[in-house]
Amino acid sequence: MGAPQDAAAFARFEHERWEASVEAFDRHFGPLTRSVEAALLAALPLRSGADALDVATGPGYIALSLAAQGCRVVAVDFSAAMIERARLLGHETAVDFRVGDAEALEFADATFDFVTMNFGMLHLARPEQAAREAWRVLRPGGWYAWSVWTPPEESRGFAIALEALAQHGDATVALPAGPPFFRYSQPDAGLDLLKESGFGEATAQRVELCWRLPDPAALFEAFHDGTARTGGALRAQPPERLVRVRTAMLQAADGYRHGEELQIPMSALVYRARRPA
Repeated sequence: MGAPQDAAAFARFEHERWEASVEAFDRHFGPLTRSVEAALLAALPLRSGADALDVATGPGYIALSLAAQGCRVVAVDFSAAMIERARLLGHETAVDFRVGDAEALEFADATFDFVTMNFGMLHLARPEQAAREAWRVLRPGGWYAWSVWTPPEESRGFAIALEALAQHGDATVALPAGPPFFRYSQPDAGLDLLKESGFGEATAQRVELCWRLPDPAALFEAFHDGTARTGGALRAQPPERLVRVRTAMLQAADGYRHGEELQIPMSALVYRARRPA
């Protein structure tokens, strides 16, 4: 993915993939991404009656947790399929789920007390614009919290997939070029983004996680069916190459077996920052 970025092409690629990945993402990645919720919400001085916006909400996990804290919640995602799933999960809540663009939010300036984004920054063509939009829609003194994965050597599920692709995949497979997936996986990069976007009081917290899966095949399915970039690289492989990649992934994943399940070390960074009052 060393080609010059075409932001529009990358955005289309991500959108098309997430429209088709709802079931697999919810099944395989849902429990893992939800395990970051406690740290993400603890980073914010939440209060009942506050106005909160969850951006790139996916199936709505964070939005529903914000609502459970008593916030008035609006949640947006560019995937209509994800919003449909979020509405299904949250049908008994007052969360306002909408299709919307993280890089061009439809809300007026200074509308919200809190803005959240759980792993959404990884999938944007222009993450800097998304951070500026979060600053714009926050009220003075409002807080922004978002998360990303740490590098593959620390989030081993990614290492298993990426190492198998590097060793056995076809390196000529071309995908639309986007920002580096692990761009904000080191604290300095994320903190610089927040500072450059106008935020103050920025911090980064590492959160240790464990990805529990029933078997090695579930790890392959999670990436093949439930992700955009890594899944795109897998799905684009010639059949004989994909067999080799899958075999390598299953063998590596089996090394993380504990009893009747896999326990794969993963970790995330949770960033938070405040729009100056």
